Amino acid sequence: MDATQQANRALARDLADTVGGTPTARRYYLDDARTRHVDIAKFVDRPQPGVITYATLGLSDTPLPRQVRPPLGVEVLGVCDAKVAFHVVLAAIAGRVKTRSEHGEPGAVFPNVVPAQMSATLRHAVLVPQFLWESAFGTRVVDYKTVAWLLAVPISDAERDFCAEHGPDALEARFEQARIDIFNPNRPSAV
Repeated sequence: MDATQQANRALARDLADTVGGTPTARRYYLDDARTRHVDIAKFVDRPQPGVITYATLGLSDTPLPRQVRPPLGVEVLGVCDAKVAFHVVLAAIAGRVKTRSEHGEPGAVFPNVVPAQMSATLRHAVLVPQFLWESAFGTRVVDYKTVAWLLAVPISDAERDFCAEHGPDALEARFEQARIDIFNPNRPSAV
């Protein structure tokens, strides 16, 4: 087993220990030639019944353009109502990060990654520091890379525009003020 596989298995074990339950994982190919992929773990009824937590595994092997040693990469969590196949949003985000057309950083907005059949109101996703498991997913060094965990939250056009104008911290404050249900892909806009 090579260093990449060992590091990503260690990430998977930490993820399972933190989220709980028995995960399943699946590989998603990000291009027609099947040269790029991301593995996504699925945890049913986590963090509560009726909800599924999804998490990328191995996305952190694509380093962000930061002067961090070892190189910094992200893994993305997504949590949604169990009736929604939210893994497609994580796969779309992973595809953009792996092609380096967009960076997976706190506050990054990924336009048009939420399919219309998933949500009538939310079309985009913003990455925020994960808060559902408190500090359990802190940034840490795993072998040859530094890994940060972020949470993908679907957002509306108005929320995307608000984030661009006022910043991600102001958007998160709006989320808290409106007490949004992050598990509901058809929630009303907080802006």
